Amino acid sequence: IKDVADAQLFHHGVHLGGFVQGCNFMLPRKTADRVGLFDPRFGAGGRFRAGEDTDYIIRAHGAGVPVHYVPDMLVLHRHGRRTLPEVESLNRGYAHANGAILAKHVVRHPWLVKHLLWTLRSALRERFGGPPFDAEIGLTWRAVACDQFRGIRAFLAARFSGTELPS
Repeated sequence: IKDVADAQLFHHGVHLGGFVQGCNFMLPRKTADRVGLFDPRFGAGGRFRAGEDTDYIIRAHGAGVPVHYVPDMLVLHRHGRRTLPEVESLNRGYAHANGAILAKHVVRHPWLVKHLLWTLRSALRERFGGPPFDAEIGLTWRAVACDQFRGIRAFLAARFSGTELPS
């Protein structure tokens, strides 16, 4: 849940995962016409179980569409996960999809590499006594980094094997 009180405009120095919570966003029809449809490889039912919102936002930003966070809109979105294994699976899916998104967009949007580097830096700090990703439930930066690399590998393997339709 993002509870920042001020409106914000996306820029490259902000991590997308914390900027816009894609469980609810809206856009004008002209933006959808400009950016296109969601990539079916991402999101529930896709090869990569998450990331359809992040992929779309990167594409919109790359097309010159300003991406805003508006704090006075609130949607309660319950994933329904109750157990730690369910939460871990959700987070693994997010990290895996984020790796695939990096592999998809890195050529056109090289600024995305810094997000992977931030994750690696956090994993290294964690290894030497720094804070984990989420101490309360035991999620680690190491696991996030490993899942992101698995997502990169899976996206590239599918792309170069011809088993995925390009989007």
